[in-house]
Amino acid sequence: MKLHKYLLTTISAIACSVVTYAQMDSLFVQQFEPLKTQLVGWDKTRGTWLAESMQAMVSNQPIPDRYFPEDFTPKEMFAVLPQATQNNIKSSIESNKRSTTGATQRNWNRLSQFTTVAGCPPVIGRSYGDPHFKSFDGANYSFQTVGEYTLVKSASGHMNVQVRQKAEGSDISLNNAVAMSVAGDRIAFYTEDKPDGNSSTPLRVDGEAVYLENRPYFLEHGGVIRQEGKDYLVTWPTGETVRIDMRGGNQGFMNIAVSIFPCSDNFDGLLGNANSNRIDDFNTSASNLNFGNYGDGMSDAMHREYLNFIARDFSNRYRITQQESLFDYGFGQSTFTFTNSSFPQVHRTTADLPANQRDRSRRECERMGFTGMDLDACVFDNGFLRIPPTPAPVFPPRTPNNPVLPPVVNPTPNVNPGGRKPQRPMVQEPKEPGTRQPIAQPIGTRPTEPTLERKPNDIQNEPAPEPAPEPARPVRKPVAPREEPREPQPVRTPQPSEPRPSRPAPTPAPAPRPSVPAPRPVPTPAPAPTRTAPPPAPSKPAPAPAPAPKVTPQRKVG
Repeated sequence: MKLHKYLLTTISAIACSVVTYAQMDSLFVQQFEPLKTQLVGWDKTRGTWLAESMQAMVSNQPIPDRYFPEDFTPKEMFAVLPQATQNNIKSSIESNKRSTTGATQRNWNRLSQFTTVAGCPPVIGRSYGDPHFKSFDGANYSFQTVGEYTLVKSASGHMNVQVRQKAEGSDISLNNAVAMSVAGDRIAFYTEDKPDGNSSTPLRVDGEAVYLENRPYFLEHGGVIRQEGKDYLVTWPTGETVRIDMRGGNQGFMNIAVSIFPCSDNFDGLLGNANSNRIDDFNTSASNLNFGNYGDGMSDAMHREYLNFIARDFSNRYRITQQESLFDYGFGQSTFTFTNSSFPQVHRTTADLPANQRDRSRRECERMGFTGMDLDACVFDNGFLRIPPTPAPVFPPRTPNNPVLPPVVNPTPNVNPGGRKPQRPMVQEPKEPGTRQPIAQPIGTRPTEPTLERKPNDIQNEPAPEPAPEPARPVRKPVAPREEPREPQPVRTPQPSEPRPSRPAPTPAPAPRPSVPAPRPVPTPAPAPTRTAPPPAPSKPAPAPAPAPKVTPQRKVG
């Protein structure tokens, strides 16, 4: 009886909370209606899309399709609103945030973060070269480690960027992959070590290969992926951006730059916390050391000690686990496959370069305009690996202030080719367990529809090792009994091709004359052994040319 009452109480409490949440959600929709009216009044097509996108972002739902020609994110569309409309919407959001509580207030808080970035100057952090880091607050350091790390992560969880560093030699590493969660959409770029063996594109969305084909790619939750030359730009619906500079040559690597709005969220990672204080970017719970900025009057010995602290204590704080990983993996792989916590054994500095090589690299970097810590990083990269100087990236605004957009006369869907997700090639999974071949569906991803893109499908199926033997087997089985006798007639020996049908029935005795072991298995296993006999047929006329003509005239007479 007590258990029954307990269950009833629990169920009623859950039902009450669900009803309360639904009421609060309906309250948010009701309070949001005046804002939607303002947006629709500005532009019926674009304003409706922006209003519905803002509501979808609050509940972490996919945004609606675009029915206008621009490839804007919700934040970029908000930026083109007239300034008066922007101010009215911001004021309404702040008012509703103060007057509500619970889930409704959380919804208004999310919208407040979305609109706040419009007046918040962005800050940039980056990882470049082999590799050098510049935090959001301006701290510089070198990071010669091997593994997968959190580059930057927001407290709200809408932004998460992870980087993979791979060894280049015995004591230098490079960025060779980056993965990120863009408001809930998981994407990754790879220079090598493709998880599915498909080297025709570096981009994966939810574990599937994607081809941009000189046009933007729309993510379900409002983000956009664009390509500018060899660079890829990933923009969040709230405006944050990651620029991936793909580098080729002997070392396949990438430079990664991240632009965020520090006033919209709290951040943490290898690029720091974006609190305008570079001193605390290297604080760890395992050490009270605080180097602030490498190279600030450090001796060579102090510099090496600093590099050891970065590679051990600091790196372990941001090394990811398998559960945290956003990367795709091949068969039998995990984040541990790409981890080497003992790397490097020796920490290099520019003092290890020969004097003439160091001076040459310095002159080349100075000609490019590098100074200060950027100059030291440039000398290191150019001196050890001959990496060209890497200038600071630029994030130009996507939309001008208060542009005049033409009205949308005939709204047509502006979506990805083939729908919300374009067609992608697939790689067959290896049949043999334990092989190191890549798989089509990486670990932790959803199965995809078997719609194949014609052009990439050809590229993808050529290197696959298994499809070749599979089609060959079914061909040999049906063709062997019927077509094998026809093939020797026009090409090799028409004479032995005729005896095959006549020997088994009318004359079992003459068969032993050419070769005793061959015809005897003919009656027992049926026609199968007789098919194996024709290959030695060309060798039979050599030892016994006399019986061969005797057999042929008999069949012609019969």
